[in-house]
Amino acid sequence: MKKSLHTLSSMVAFLTVAISPSAIASEPFIYPAKGQSTEQQQKDRYECHVWATEQTGFDPSRSAKTLTAPPAETDTKNGDARNLIGGAAFGTAVGAIAGKNIAESAAIGASTRVLTSRLKNKRSQAKAQGAYEADLALNQSYVAQKRADYDRASGACLTGRGYTVQ
Repeated sequence: MKKSLHTLSSMVAFLTVAISPSAIASEPFIYPAKGQSTEQQQKDRYECHVWATEQTGFDPSRSAKTLTAPPAETDTKNGDARNLIGGAAFGTAVGAIAGKNIAESAAIGASTRVLTSRLKNKRSQAKAQGAYEADLALNQSYVAQKRADYDRASGACLTGRGYTVQ
């Protein structure tokens, strides 16, 4: 389990660096090869932006979908109190049935229930964090691919209108 979380964390870190916002948001260089005026360039760029957005379904001027953060660590004080009471009651019942020291059985039951609950909570949080990081990596990869498609479409449109695009 720890090894798979470590591998996933490493993959997310690599993708985050490889697909940085600066790499996604880089703009191409556009040269007016046929001497187009500034006004004509602006008009052509806008029309090519609209066309590329229609072709790819991606508009880089809109913000990318954001993911919600995984749940924060829960307050264990209220949960601990419930688990102490429930565990103590269970321990008392078991101690009474088995003919053991009831106070000792209550203490064992209470501490066992609290520790079990905390371990379950930690595992749940680690699982949620891993799922969030995997979703984030997939989302960034998707946005990068759609941006690349948009850039190719926009470049094709501008090239067709007499610009050199790099």
